[in-house]
Amino acid sequence: MNTTLFYYLNISIRVITILMGVFIVSNWLNLPTESNDSVQWIGWVMIAVGSVRLIMYLFKWKDFIKKNQDSDSEKNEENI
Repeated sequence: MNTTLFYYLNISIRVITILMGVFIVSNWLNLPTESNDSVQWIGWVMIAVGSVRLIMYLFKWKDFIKKNQDSDSEKNEENI
């Protein structure tokens, strides 16, 4: 699988999770009022988990790109 496609797919999944949490917390889904407290709690958890996973993935991807650039530069030096 193409790594760029995989990268954008992972980013979009995490952003969708965060947006779903925002929709739930802001009650844009017009959920029943008797379940607002528990539903908002679930929304905040989704926002927190999505944000943490997005940040962790971005840092992991940055390291992956750096390793690939280092290995590419080593290959270029060997070819010279």
